[in-house]
Amino acid sequence: MPSESQASRGADAPRSASGGPTSGATSGPTSGATSGASGGPTSGPTSGATGAGRSARARGRGRWRRRLGALFLGLGLPLLALEIGVRVVHGNPVQQRTPLQLVEADAATGWRMVPSRDFFTYAAPVSVNALGLRGPEVRPRAEGELRVVALGDSMVFGSGVRDDETLPARLELELEQRLGRPVTVINTGHMAYSTNQELRLLFELGQELDPDLVVLFWFFNDVDEVPIEARYAELLASGPQTFETRNAFTGWPAWKWRLREFARHSAIVAYLRWQGENGQRGNWSTEQVDAGFESLDAWAANFAHTRAVLGAEPLAVVLPFAAALADDERARAHRSHAMERRAAEIFASHGIPTFSTRPALEGLTVELGRAPHLPYDYHYDATGNAEQARAVARWMDEVVGVE
Repeated sequence: MPSESQASRGADAPRSASGGPTSGATSGPTSGATSGASGGPTSGPTSGATGAGRSARARGRGRWRRRLGALFLGLGLPLLALEIGVRVVHGNPVQQRTPLQLVEADAATGWRMVPSRDFFTYAAPVSVNALGLRGPEVRPRAEGELRVVALGDSMVFGSGVRDDETLPARLELELEQRLGRPVTVINTGHMAYSTNQELRLLFELGQELDPDLVVLFWFFNDVDEVPIEARYAELLASGPQTFETRNAFTGWPAWKWRLREFARHSAIVAYLRWQGENGQRGNWSTEQVDAGFESLDAWAANFAHTRAVLGAEPLAVVLPFAAALADDERARAHRSHAMERRAAEIFASHGIPTFSTRPALEGLTVELGRAPHLPYDYHYDATGNAEQARAVARWMDEVVGVE
């Protein structure tokens, strides 16, 4: 910027035609400004501004990195610690492999597994025979063979375990060792079946299976009876469905299942889902429970007729809820205790020998320091199934007098 004296002199100078002061004013400052614009005096401030901008952006990125680091330390590390802790206490989540179970319409039971179509239960392979039952093909009866039909829901089917780890498979092994003769235990268990479906399946396949003994394994959620006709009509209209999605594993139901399974990689998510499902289990009104037991009483009367209809001895085994095995106030107060006793009384009133695996499983729970069930799932694991099979085989041999 010119000084004050320079400005005065420039203003008072006479404007000659020859261009003295005028040409000086024109050529001096203008050329200076021009040279500044072309890179002289102006280039310094411009490059400084650019450098300052870069520095500001770098500082901004640094602040964001520090904030993200603080967020990770504040949230990520506690979540990681919680994830590890949940896995230490409850185990690693087991992912569900595909293909999933496929079911088709059945007039007697509502649905059945599609025959000869294998699938997975969690990571365990499931073989399905030509009758739509889990396990090997039903062979012609061998000489001296004892044949047992096991009725039940997913507890008998064997959710989460291999074919040879199911309760019926272990019972077959235990009975053979005790009796010293060929034994076949046919697993007719289906996931989500209730007693009405189990017994209708028996009367549908009973002649073909030709059992000596029929063991009905009862679980407390069997009071929530499946509406067979409605389920049959649904499957008849839709065709075979994937059990988990209730459609042909297409569209949003299939994507929803995939997203849920992806989330189950986290033990925290698996635990929260497990507890949420457990909170809903057994949440029936008194009227619903009473209606369920009235139906059980009628079905138990039908079950007792298997002696006359099939020439087979009916037996009942009551299975306890794994969450109610611990020796603490919450487990002892669970409503399944009273429901198990009520079911046993109903079976006994119809002359059906009845047994409970609760004492055996409570003893195993004390021995292991935990209930013998799958991680994040109250179905019994291979150890729990084996313990129940030993107890049932002992009862059948020593009390019922199976020969």
